[in-house]
Amino acid sequence: MIRRIKHHVRRHARTVKHHFWNVFIPHPGNDHRPHALRHQALTAYAIVIVVVKVVVSGLLVVYPGPSATANLTASNIVSLTNQARQDQSLKALKANSKLVTGAQLKAQDMLSRGYFAHVSPSKVTPWYWFKQAGYSYTTAGENLAVDFVTAEGVTEAWLASPGHRRNVLNGKFVDIGVAVASGKLNGVSTTVVVQFFGAPVATKQQPKKVAKVTPPKPTAPAKKSTVAQTAPPPEPVLSETTEPSLPSPPVAPKITSPDGTVVVATARPWFGGEAEEDVTIELFQNDQPVGSTASDAQGYFRLQPDRDLPDGVHELTTVAVNQDGRSQPSAPVTLTIDTQPPSASLEQTTVLPSYTQPGAYTVSAVIRGEDVAEARVRLGSASVSLPVGVTSFTVELTPAFGEAADGIELELKDPVGNVSVVPVASLSFLDVDVVQPASRSWLSVIPKLLFFSRRFFVTFWLFIFVALAVNTLVRWRIQHRPMILYSLLLLYGLTVIMITT
Repeated sequence: MIRRIKHHVRRHARTVKHHFWNVFIPHPGNDHRPHALRHQALTAYAIVIVVVKVVVSGLLVVYPGPSATANLTASNIVSLTNQARQDQSLKALKANSKLVTGAQLKAQDMLSRGYFAHVSPSKVTPWYWFKQAGYSYTTAGENLAVDFVTAEGVTEAWLASPGHRRNVLNGKFVDIGVAVASGKLNGVSTTVVVQFFGAPVATKQQPKKVAKVTPPKPTAPAKKSTVAQTAPPPEPVLSETTEPSLPSPPVAPKITSPDGTVVVATARPWFGGEAEEDVTIELFQNDQPVGSTASDAQGYFRLQPDRDLPDGVHELTTVAVNQDGRSQPSAPVTLTIDTQPPSASLEQTTVLPSYTQPGAYTVSAVIRGEDVAEARVRLGSASVSLPVGVTSFTVELTPAFGEAADGIELELKDPVGNVSVVPVASLSFLDVDVVQPASRSWLSVIPKLLFFSRRFFVTFWLFIFVALAVNTLVRWRIQHRPMILYSLLLLYGLTVIMITT
């Protein structure tokens, strides 16, 4: 039984070898014309390549890139916002004309100045627009959106973001104002949405008090006193005494750095200032000691907290201490700590092989994020910087040899300097995997087919090149010049198709 199996395997192996030899290797048995390189086979190859090329071109037509922005209606956004609140048993918000005016002012300011952020490049906060519109509030909030095509998409994105969701579902808010404005943001046509929330200041009518006026009573003329005026007694004269010298506490220190209200990206910022020489400087945050140091012989000091301070706004002071006591606190310094890197997500992402530059990749996406000061698309050592405030982009990246496996990333930096990296796509020789696709529909397989077709052309071209090179040498030796010319023309045609695909 075993001998019969071995015999069958050997016979099958000889048959495979015989066919392989006849199909791919030129030898006298096939008249030095391998079946894989005969006219019929080469014609079939050309037909297959043309068919694949046509199919790929058709896929490019039906595959959507980043969607163009469309007009949104403020009324739909207000309605969807109230629907989300009612789902959580919260009162519906009332549209307020002053908040609408403030939101419109903020939207136009973003488009005219070319930014998309809660705080403008000139440090104008959202609350400035509340005041410009004449809306007095006890509590207020702002949501922003850009590049969305439906009111449902805007509302869903806000509800998916913890910070925006807190505004939408905040039970303290009473009024709402929404503005939708279309224009160009850094040269790109787009639509921005501004959503203002507020709780107005309660006004009470105080009853007016009317003062009761009574006419003054007539007064009798004053009588002259007949009593002699006596001079005041002289003040006693005190003899000089020498008081004992008392301990003198040091002068209050002065924080010179940071100067004013600043935002830093570290949980242990450095403080510098001036004080008396050789005194101990203690740093306080909300009356809690958080660090200490000693001033030098010139009266300067530099210190940082001995533990991490949480993100948020902090008011810090310093006190000088020596053997004679403690000084008064220094003037407080307001400091905002922000160690959180900018967050962003990508939508409508596409990664396709470039059709203008061999080996390059065309990357398109819409960025959803806030407080992004710098953005850069990176693939290995190749990178492209994006304009400040850009919300959608299309760039081409050409990686160095072997760097495509590193994948494509979006590097973000906020105004403070915090950096985050958002993965865009991972690449392999036969596939591309978009990390954050816009949807999981059947269209998401089209980039995979495009990459596969690209790699198919490369692999097939290499195979044909090697095979035709061997065949050309054989043909040259036996002087079959027409076959040589046909092979060279086919190589040229395959090269052109591969480059343009």
